[in-house]
Amino acid sequence: MMLESHRSGEMAMEAIQNRIQEVAVDQLEQRSREQANRTRVELDGPIEVEAEGKRSRFYPDGTTEVEHEDGTFERVGPNGEREVHYPDGSVEIHRPDGSGERYGPNGAGESFAGEDG
Repeated sequence: MMLESHRSGEMAMEAIQNRIQEVAVDQLEQRSREQANRTRVELDGPIEVEAEGKRSRFYPDGTTEVEHEDGTFERVGPNGEREVHYPDGSVEIHRPDGSGERYGPNGAGESFAGEDG
């Protein structure tokens, strides 16, 4: 059940990231049309999107943050590392190789190995 939930969460996160990228492209194209005399459009902050009870931020460096209605907060860095902060104070960190750590609300933690270890 936990694996299914994790996969479902990953799929939802991927769908959100895809939507954020679509919105980012639309906004960049709009800015480009509005500033046709400029050769480069620079974002001076994150692009924010609210949909389906989630608030997402897409940063120029590739970092994505998602706030869920239940208080869960996710951050995916440009290197693929994913942090999940739960409302109860527990935190999970997932690295692209599958390794990571889990920390309970009291701060006690444990590591888990990736696919290769």
